[in-house]
Amino acid sequence: MARLRWLYIICLYRMSFRQLVHVVSVKPRQADSGFFVAQHSVKIQNYRPDIDGLRAFAVLSVVLFHVFPSSLPGGFVGVDIFFVISGFLISGIMYKGMDAGTFRFSTFYAHRIKRIFPVLVVMMLACYVFGWFALLPDEFQTLGREMLGGAGFYANLLLWQDTGYFDSVAHTKPLLHLWSLGVEEQFYFTWPLILFAFYRFRRAVVGVIILLVFASFATNLHLMTIDSAGSFFSPLSRFWELLAGAMLALWLRRSPDLYLGHSQRAHDALSLAGLSILLAAVMLLNEHDIAFPGWWALLPVLGACLLIYAGSGALVNRTLLSSPVVVWIGLISYPLYLWHWPLLSFSRIVLEHDLSGGWRILMVMLSILLAWLSWRWIERPIRFGIPGPGKVVALCLLMVIVAWLGRDAEVRHGLPFRINLPASALDDGVDSFPVCNPAIGHGPSAPEFCRRSPLQRPSDSVVFGDSHARSLFPGLANQDHVHSWLLLAHPKCPPTLGVAIGTPKEGQDCSARRERILTYIKDSPAIRTVVLAFFADYIFDDDFAQQRIIDHWAESVQMSSPDYPGASKPELFYHGLENTVKYLTNANKKVIVVMDVPELPFLINDCIKRPLFNMARSCELKRSTIVWRQGKMRSLLQRLAVNNPKVRVFDPLDVFCDRTQCHIMQNDRVIYRDSDHLNFFGSSMLAPAFLSWMRTPASTYKLR
Repeated sequence: MARLRWLYIICLYRMSFRQLVHVVSVKPRQADSGFFVAQHSVKIQNYRPDIDGLRAFAVLSVVLFHVFPSSLPGGFVGVDIFFVISGFLISGIMYKGMDAGTFRFSTFYAHRIKRIFPVLVVMMLACYVFGWFALLPDEFQTLGREMLGGAGFYANLLLWQDTGYFDSVAHTKPLLHLWSLGVEEQFYFTWPLILFAFYRFRRAVVGVIILLVFASFATNLHLMTIDSAGSFFSPLSRFWELLAGAMLALWLRRSPDLYLGHSQRAHDALSLAGLSILLAAVMLLNEHDIAFPGWWALLPVLGACLLIYAGSGALVNRTLLSSPVVVWIGLISYPLYLWHWPLLSFSRIVLEHDLSGGWRILMVMLSILLAWLSWRWIERPIRFGIPGPGKVVALCLLMVIVAWLGRDAEVRHGLPFRINLPASALDDGVDSFPVCNPAIGHGPSAPEFCRRSPLQRPSDSVVFGDSHARSLFPGLANQDHVHSWLLLAHPKCPPTLGVAIGTPKEGQDCSARRERILTYIKDSPAIRTVVLAFFADYIFDDDFAQQRIIDHWAESVQMSSPDYPGASKPELFYHGLENTVKYLTNANKKVIVVMDVPELPFLINDCIKRPLFNMARSCELKRSTIVWRQGKMRSLLQRLAVNNPKVRVFDPLDVFCDRTQCHIMQNDRVIYRDSDHLNFFGSSMLAPAFLSWMRTPASTYKLR
């Protein structure tokens, strides 16, 4: 027996690579990964290697986009190609089962679990273990939340909701890519039920699919006008892509004669057209220049449909997509998609966010290795090994464990005992203060940040603005025992009356909240002092954060006002701020404007020693750099103070900077919670200086 085994191995070794791939890919037990469809060669096949080749095109597009985004700016459409392939293959399996009368929901979902869960569970557990030793509490808390969303297949909904200003940046979310799995599995929670109800009615099912495609696509277009993030992450605006594949599968199944009637040239032309469309999409589309998905999503969907429809005998399909190496990449495309992003994300987190070209290539190679190992030793044995319910039960239990670990990390604030760092170090402490009066704190136009001092008397002083007002509040409310402070703030919503900030929907919502807050302040006689605090980057055409590869929100922020057509951002912001000041001073309120705190060109997490990777950087800035950076806003506030003598302007620069340097840590404690928001310690450090200044006689504001 031993000799026979070695003889078999030698025979395998001498086979060509093409034969090996063929052996791996066309085994009967893999028939459920293909689709029963008539080919141009009038052969009935269960497996189409060219579809695995199309998977390879999709996954390589996504990976290259994540690794070298400028080289393949439209590579993100690879996810849309995956959606079409999934809808085509999985719907085809359901059609086959329903035609034969053998379709069972239990069998269908058992197959889905054995297909999706194994590598996903291993990948998330690996992220948890690595994160335990590498991540700071806030990062580990975010990872836990992502694990819970990944295990429950609603990661896309989490990302849709994570539009708040304190949300972590994309590059530091190791499980960001699981949003697409969320969309796909949400589709398969509902699509089999709809199909089962209508499939027996031959014409009805076609009408239902067409209706759903148009409804979903219309939802996509509608959300693009009011909520672009919703259009990207909402399942309702993405289902049409999977349904396009489902419609194609139904057409090929029910109209094989029409399909077979095309000439070989027609099939070749279709495949060339499909490939050309996909190449144009991945090379020409750019996330910064277009609104995606919208109408642009038609390109990858149409290109994928044309290549699938062309058949495995078409020119592109049989030569390029069916080549052994491409098919092999397609076979490992799912684990490759799962592994590549966590490796890149963790690398950016640990290595201060910027990666060299060599390191990125190394991560791609490691991703491919992990993908092959996962496919060979995890995915295939579980999917095609000994049948029985035990595997499904075990996989479900493992996924429950993953969800519990994620929930535990989220609820327990990232398990800070792993690192010698107080749990509050990266927290501003605002949520520990009492909620404010329901008259202003409740309702659709209520500010998101609405808190008050613990003093049991009506509020006489208000901090009003955006998330930077939130950062200022806790120190004042905790240390001032004379005034009763009230926080009325909303993220990305500065106190610029009459000037809309952000997208049309964001601007409308912000204006409603701003007007409600101002009306409440005016109608509250107990309120005598209003402090305006806000982010300084609204008026800039660039972002200090460009140096750190994180959120470039400020450079793309929209600003408009019908009262000031054609005005620049600084002018619009000035007029909006002055409108607010005049409104409040006319209501006999004392107004103080706070200059923004120094903004950092790096993440505060880079300054903290990690549990395993002790790579903390030196975190100091030149004072001259900060003064230069804030120059436009300082000039704007000086102009405001000159034109409005009743207004006072507080400059916190001397609190954080000496003559030459600005310090990010005090007494070995960080004072920021991210790159531009103070934590509770930083707010508490600023409060005494502000309160002391507040009690002194008014003075003229001068640009430093």
